[in-house]
Amino acid sequence: GIKNLMALLRKKAPNSLKIVQAEELKGKVLALDASLTMYQFLISTTYISKQGKLRVLSNADDGDDTSMSQENRTGHIIGLLHRTNKLLSFG
Repeated sequence: GIKNLMALLRKKAPNSLKIVQAEELKGKVLALDASLTMYQFLISTTYISKQGKLRVLSNADDGDDTSMSQENRTGHIIGLLHRTNKLLSFG
């Protein structure tokens, strides 16, 4: 993202910011920056090990990445697809 973007918009273009319900956007063309959403889902499905390495959350007791299900390794992608689908469902 762009550092301090919201502060800049509030200062330079305060009328450009408006909270709306998703239904109000029906039939409109939108451009979304998915990087923050992707990062949110990635972080929610990972953790940093004691050795400082980023590891995928797993139901496995041994912590071995090879024992993780495919869903656990792709949880961030699945989350992004679900959120995109939800936005598309508004039309």
